[in-house]
Amino acid sequence: MLTEEQRAKRHNGIGASDSAIIMGYSTYKTPYQLYLEKIGSIEASDEMTEVQYWGNALEPIILNRFEEENDVTITFPDTVYHPEYPFIFANLDGWIEAEDAVVEVKSANSFQRKEWDMALTDGIPLVYLIQLAKQCAITDASRGYCAVLIGGMEYKQFIYERDKSLEELIIKSDIEFWDCVINRIEPDPISTSDCRLKFPKPHPDKIANSTLRTATALAELMDVKVRMKHLSGDEERCKMHIMSHMGNAEYLMGQEGELLATWKATKKGTRVFNIK
Repeated sequence: MLTEEQRAKRHNGIGASDSAIIMGYSTYKTPYQLYLEKIGSIEASDEMTEVQYWGNALEPIILNRFEEENDVTITFPDTVYHPEYPFIFANLDGWIEAEDAVVEVKSANSFQRKEWDMALTDGIPLVYLIQLAKQCAITDASRGYCAVLIGGMEYKQFIYERDKSLEELIIKSDIEFWDCVINRIEPDPISTSDCRLKFPKPHPDKIANSTLRTATALAELMDVKVRMKHLSGDEERCKMHIMSHMGNAEYLMGQEGELLATWKATKKGTRVFNIK
């Protein structure tokens, strides 16, 4: 669990959770948004969400389970720094002194179950793998462990065996990104949210002339909108068939007892349809 001091340090370098953002694998933040936070143009939100609150609350419980499962003792070191690049750091969830190993804890909701089920064959999800690999690179750990609690009731754990080529790529990306921060070299925007941040106010008299690339993108956009309109109609027909079949039922179950869809009422009484 991060202390207030550790939270403050995140603005002065590249933490372990930043690396997946820098490499373009985060679904929550882009490299451009992270860049603006690091140079102080926008404030990073330190307000704790419900998800973060419960993740922090469950962390000691998951670590206790890991200790029981593996018959080890976990310690909690201060922020660790890369031996050559002091702006690269990590806040570890846990450290196994007897093995020189890192422990990373995750709390996943039930909707993320498939992602972690796939991890049994495909390995730790890439966003978390990057975080764990970076921690091992900084500490020169023997290996890393990822302990995850899914839906508040299913425990799984995974091992990361050191991949030096991956770790070198992560550190290289960190160095290049921090160089951009120091020298105020903006990363290219990769989303419409980035564009809104980059160009917040219009110039009323300014005109942009189209290029071949812009004209191609515009034609593709028009084609996408037509296809989306057709797909929206197909979506509506499929939903209508399923909802008509469910009637007053809240749950739709598969042949093997798996949950396929729900159609539940909110506190206001409005029914909301969701597929699983």
